[in-house]
Amino acid sequence: MTRFVLTLIICFAWNFAASAADCSCAATTSPETIQEIRSTNGRLLTLRIPAAPVSMLSDLGYVCQDPAGSISLARLWMPEHGHGSGPTRLVPERSDCTRVERMRFSMPGAWEIQLRFNDGDTGTFSLEVVR
Repeated sequence: MTRFVLTLIICFAWNFAASAADCSCAATTSPETIQEIRSTNGRLLTLRIPAAPVSMLSDLGYVCQDPAGSISLARLWMPEHGHGSGPTRLVPERSDCTRVERMRFSMPGAWEIQLRFNDGDTGTFSLEVVR
């Protein structure tokens, strides 16, 4: 039983460390899409999606903020069609980095990732999604 519990603890620690290490907006060697914008209040926002180009299969991204802030909403929106997709899941990894899961681009075309922070700040990334 002790060995089993120790194995679970090691697996949990390994997965936690691996996911926290991924929460970065610095370029890596794999294909990826990186964008930088300024929020309405001047915060530097960086989006990293580990795919280039972004496709309908892309479902994960990272948002880094400087200065740090707490993201309360990441909404996927297709402005030309006036609709979005299902809700995303926000996983705060560090005070300056949030993992955005469940990004579901339901069709190719121009999309926005609209962010809202707990302090009222907002920012919008624009990207082209391919099939």
